Amino acid sequence: MEYLTNITDIAKTIDESKIKFKNVFEYPEILYGAPFASMGAGFGKYNHKTQEEINKLSDFVKRVYDNSKKCSTGCFLRFKTNSNKIFIKCELKRKWPYKNMLLWNSSGFDVYEIENGKFIHSTVFAPNAGKSVFCEQFWHKRENEVQIYLPNYNEIIHLYIGAESEILPVDSVKKPAIAFYGNSITQGCAASRSGNSFVNIVSRILNNEVYNFSVTNCCRGFKSVSEIIGMLNLRAVVIDYSRNAESLDELEATHLSFYKEIRKYHPDIPIIILSMEAFARKDWIGIFTKVVKDTYEYAVRNGDNTYYLDQMALFRPEEYSLAVVDDCHYTDFGMFRIAEAITQLLEKAEQKINS
Repeated sequence: MEYLTNITDIAKTIDESKIKFKNVFEYPEILYGAPFASMGAGFGKYNHKTQEEINKLSDFVKRVYDNSKKCSTGCFLRFKTNSNKIFIKCELKRKWPYKNMLLWNSSGFDVYEIENGKFIHSTVFAPNAGKSVFCEQFWHKRENEVQIYLPNYNEIIHLYIGAESEILPVDSVKKPAIAFYGNSITQGCAASRSGNSFVNIVSRILNNEVYNFSVTNCCRGFKSVSEIIGMLNLRAVVIDYSRNAESLDELEATHLSFYKEIRKYHPDIPIIILSMEAFARKDWIGIFTKVVKDTYEYAVRNGDNTYYLDQMALFRPEEYSLAVVDDCHYTDFGMFRIAEAITQLLEKAEQKINS
């Protein structure tokens, strides 16, 4: 990896005159997971109404939202090229790591090749702490498509992708997208690489586009978010809203109404509601999970195409220490278990519709 002072600097380790670079922000055909990129919003998924709702909360939540609202979580590039080398030039907003995750996740570019329909991990790279502008290159098998997961906890200021031959879009990614709404866990905190959040694992298992609306500490069942999710053409919605509520009263006042608002816009598609997860604080999890289950039971009584996933039930007690790095943030093992369960529920829901 070569570090640059400015994104406009010419790299010294490659001959840029031979490379055909594309500005990803001007080439949305290869970008997935950013529903409003073609409208000039880049990786941003929220609007002024969401900002107004955030402004009513604590200064801490406002700071977190400002730092995270344009993160590229859930986004990936998918393309093909006849070049056997691919080049990335990038400028990130944040230079420093977070205490509970590797840079390969927070600022990482996680590369997969698709060979005969199977995802094969190729490499992962991220700048060192204190660096944010860089150029990197990696090898590629010409006959394969490439999928690059973008950083889960950083904002991309500039991103150029290049090769010695043309970078071309593909039509092999399934749509419509699956939308996820949740907290730091759903955003991907503590996964080893950006591609190993459970949201991104679902995207690989199903070869499907995903929209990840999760922002650390900001999952509060906002009406504006339900309206944004409501306006999109979607395959399914996964709701992981519980632990960011400031109180039990707040969760009771917003969880069901958030679900109802999304269901109003999407009366037929599968919606999967996730329980709360807390592997040590069992007293806390029970009262919050009851609110979540009440929403699910309302959906069942209403005849909705809605499913409930008890996250804690997916792990044996002897697996708890392997599933999370603290009390709730999943390791790769935990992320994979959750992703498998979500895809199984989604496939079950769609089989029921088609039967």
